[in-house]
Amino acid sequence: MSNPTPTKALHIALWGVQVTLALAFGAIGTTKLTTSEAEVIQQSGELVEKYGVGLIRFIGISEVLGAPLMAPQALVDKYKRKAGGKQKNPVYAAMVENLDQNVGKVLAELDRLKLTEKTLVIFTSDNGGLMGNPTNPITNNEPLRSQKGYPYEGGIRVPTVVKWPGKVAAGKQSDLPIVTLDWAPTILDYLGLNSQEQGLDGQSLVGVLAGGSLESRDLFWHFPH
Repeated sequence: MSNPTPTKALHIALWGVQVTLALAFGAIGTTKLTTSEAEVIQQSGELVEKYGVGLIRFIGISEVLGAPLMAPQALVDKYKRKAGGKQKNPVYAAMVENLDQNVGKVLAELDRLKLTEKTLVIFTSDNGGLMGNPTNPITNNEPLRSQKGYPYEGGIRVPTVVKWPGKVAAGKQSDLPIVTLDWAPTILDYLGLNSQEQGLDGQSLVGVLAGGSLESRDLFWHFPH
C-alpha cells in the first residue's frame, strides 16, 4: 500500500464465535487465523508509526464451538484428566480454552504495538451453545433453556464483552437486551457517520457503552433461519 491517507485512527477487532459461517476452520483453525491477524495488526502499527494515524481494520477471529469438534491434543488431554461436572466434554473444553488463548495473543499484540487505545474490541457470539445429542451433550447451557437453533434463551442469549480504553468504562455490566444487528450502526456512529442514513436495522450502542441508556424496543427472532 502506498501513500495511504486515512482519516480515522480507529481499529476494530471483532470476535464472533461463528458456528455456521466458520464451520470449516475448526478450533485448530483459530490458531492459524491468529497468526495472520497478528500480521494485520503489525501492519496497522507500522502505518500508525509512519503517518500518525491508522486505517480502519476489521480483525475477525472465528472459533467453531460446535461440530466438528477438534482442538489441540495437549489441551484435550488436559481436560480428560479433570473430573467432569455439568460440562463433561474434554474436546469442547479445549476448544474454549484455545479460543481464549488466541484472543489473548491478539490483545497482547495490540498492547505491544501501542494500538490498544485506538482499538474497539467486540467479543460476542451468533448463537447459544450447541448441545447436540441430549443424552451426551456437547455443552450445557444451564440455567438457560435449550440450545442453538431454538428461540429459547439457550439459543439466543450470548456473551458480549466490549473493550476500548477511554471510550468504554472498564468493569461495567448491563442487563440491556441488544442484538448483533446493533454493531454495524454502533461502529458507524464511532466513525462519525450517520447510521440512520444507511437504512440499517439495529441501533447504535455508543450512548449505552458510555453509560447511557437505550429506548425500549421490541426484539424478534424467527426460526428456522
